[in-house]
Amino acid sequence: MKINRILLTSFVLAIYLLSVNSLLAAIHPRLFFETTDLPTLRNRVSDPVGAEMLNLLKTQYETECLSLDTTTTGNKSRLAAIAGFLYLMTENEDYAIKSYEYTYKTIIDKEEVWAATSLKGLTSYWSAYCVSFAYDWCYNSPNWSNANKLFVSTKLKVMADMITTNGGAEQNTNAASNWQGIRGASALLAYLTTDDAYSATNYNTMKAKLTKFVIQNYGDSVQSSGWNIEGLGYQYYPVGNFIGPVGIAMERVNREDGLKKYASFVNSYWTIYSSLSIGMDLLGFGGIHPDFGDDNPHVTGEGVFGQSFYYLPPAMQPAAKFWYDKAVGTGRATQKYDGYRLGLIWSYLYYPFDMVAENPADADSWKTLMQDNSGGNGYYTYRNQFKDGSDEIAQLYVKLRGDKGHAGPDALSFRILGTNAAWAIGGGRYGLKVAAPVNQDVYWHLMNTVYPIEPLVNKIGSTGCTTCKTNGNSGTIVGVPYQNEDGSGHIISEMATNNVWTTGHKRWFVADYDSLNTGCRAFYLIADSTVNGKYWHMVTAVENTITTDANSFTITAPNGSSMKGTIFMAGTTSIKTGTSVRGSTFGSATESKYITIQGTTNMFLITLSVVASSGIHPVPTLTAAATISQSKINVETKSYTFKNDNVLYNNSLAFFRPQARWTIDKVSGKAPLSVTFNASNSFSPSNKNIDVEINSGNNESIVSNNLTHIYTEPGTYLASVKVKDSENKVATRFAYILVCGTTSTQINDIQQEISFKWSYNQGILQIGFNENSLANLISCYDISGQLLVVKKVGCLNESIDLSSYPTGIKIIKVSGKNGCKTFKIVN
Repeated sequence: MKINRILLTSFVLAIYLLSVNSLLAAIHPRLFFETTDLPTLRNRVSDPVGAEMLNLLKTQYETECLSLDTTTTGNKSRLAAIAGFLYLMTENEDYAIKSYEYTYKTIIDKEEVWAATSLKGLTSYWSAYCVSFAYDWCYNSPNWSNANKLFVSTKLKVMADMITTNGGAEQNTNAASNWQGIRGASALLAYLTTDDAYSATNYNTMKAKLTKFVIQNYGDSVQSSGWNIEGLGYQYYPVGNFIGPVGIAMERVNREDGLKKYASFVNSYWTIYSSLSIGMDLLGFGGIHPDFGDDNPHVTGEGVFGQSFYYLPPAMQPAAKFWYDKAVGTGRATQKYDGYRLGLIWSYLYYPFDMVAENPADADSWKTLMQDNSGGNGYYTYRNQFKDGSDEIAQLYVKLRGDKGHAGPDALSFRILGTNAAWAIGGGRYGLKVAAPVNQDVYWHLMNTVYPIEPLVNKIGSTGCTTCKTNGNSGTIVGVPYQNEDGSGHIISEMATNNVWTTGHKRWFVADYDSLNTGCRAFYLIADSTVNGKYWHMVTAVENTITTDANSFTITAPNGSSMKGTIFMAGTTSIKTGTSVRGSTFGSATESKYITIQGTTNMFLITLSVVASSGIHPVPTLTAAATISQSKINVETKSYTFKNDNVLYNNSLAFFRPQARWTIDKVSGKAPLSVTFNASNSFSPSNKNIDVEINSGNNESIVSNNLTHIYTEPGTYLASVKVKDSENKVATRFAYILVCGTTSTQINDIQQEISFKWSYNQGILQIGFNENSLANLISCYDISGQLLVVKKVGCLNESIDLSSYPTGIKIIKVSGKNGCKTFKIVN
């Protein structure tokens, strides 16, 4: 009789738990991997690099536990997430105990009030993000009781609802703002983690917000090279910590929702490598990149480098590994393996230990993306090598897509790094202002562009045009951008009115790394034709020194390398140098130095040569015409002639790599999915014959400009277009096609695609699946929630022997990537 009462009590408890919440029906971990993946993930520690990653993560956790004030915003939740991950990878219950301790403290903290609309939104977003990880990763720990899990699950749902319906204080509500991308991602992660029932409307609202953010920042064109319109600095914080992870989690729940379908977003994991330099170490992060947007040049990483091996197409990953190893991984002294915040976790999960690396300079797919076609944002990058601090990197920002999340004065502005120095940088962020009577944000006056007034002295719009004002106008490309095999090239662009109100601004930008013929490590030419431009302005790092003479200036870096600027076509000139406060710091520097050249012709032609310490600068000469077009610069044995829409090298047209251009009518949907690829706009700028090959990624490839392919089975397919000219130069682009099953998946009704019958007799559980069932995992728990058995579904009829386990109620969960079904047995 006593046994029957115990069984009855247990039965009632089970029914209660199943009716009140779905904790016992939950499958965890599930955000980024499953229980069956754990042996493989834990085995990564057998690789020396994997072992070092995990040991560094342990050290990071232990150091922060001891040294950091855990009352500081974000520390407790971050420690909860790291401890949760360490628990899963080591099976050490001490980590699970600490993870719950930090999770609990995060939720009850009186300063970071959980789900409070009065709290700064970013604080809530970060807490939701980290606690989601802790809950998902520690769910099966015996030290997380059902009561604890119910508490955290409910709190995650409450937080997700607050983020969705309000978002918290101090928000930037622009749809393209990183605030809104992070807001959508954090709410979605919390919804995908909680086991409480939640609103499908709320989920879809946040999914729409995230989608809008991605499209606004990167575009949805398959031609986009992936540059973030807010700048490279903002690639790390929102993408590494929020956007990238939620894209992975969403794809696991419903493949069609994954962010891989946006080539523009996938390519953003290329941009993080393409302009990363290890020539300077800003703020201890081990690297620097030329940045537009708000000039955040230090490279925190935040996890994007590890995530790149999840998102980038396989053909691009060997090049990513090459530069990861040198700039982020084994070759790095500080913040190793992208070790800031939670970055090490993503490296441990996705780094390809056994992959053979390839120099990016030799990868056709990387060279193709240097051409940021009209679907992108217009960052044109010229780089001579991926080697070390001696690399030379230059960028011109055309700002093709205009004012989205960022309205900065960057259009037609340039950045230059190289030879372990920062030569041309931006002016920081908004906030600090030039003194009265100018009283404008100082960073508007610290751009590498042409001004109608003297920057830092006069207010933009105060001289000759009282209605003139700063603006977020975008630029356009003239002709076809050129990229040489050695990283050299040119871009010609123009704006009717640039961001600081110079009208009729056309800029030629040339980067040449042909040291044998130019006599220097790098040779740059910037030519500007304007209607009212009077001042050519360039900003450099404050640690550099500047000297001038009548028609030139020389910038010398602390390591002795130098850049010499020679001034042509400006008419009567005067050169002014000085130091100015910045809008925000460059590393730790609060000031920048600048060079202002006043001219009288509305035209400027400036050459910039870079030499190493003790090097001798070449002496360029000009063969002038009445305008910049047809003018020629001669240096050593090389010449450059400016044309309206081109640049001649040694009086000859450059040989252009072919252009791979295509459209895809749809990149996601339910099977059967018909997709049409059209590459008829691909061409050779050098008028060579080309072959166009389109590959569906599903066993169909055709040498043709067009292909229509029907995807009959669910899956993630990698399509490609390859354009090869008669000189065997190749351009390649990729795009993922995400295909779901034929049944529509509802957020709160995801069990409908798992179909089976079961029986239980004398300790043996038998489960027979329907042919169309999407189940892939069977899990058995006791009434306390302790996991007893996990078995992968390998056939239509599966059996599990439970006879060796104590009698009582067992909860059986049959799950797949689209959900789960739960039933109970009593033995």
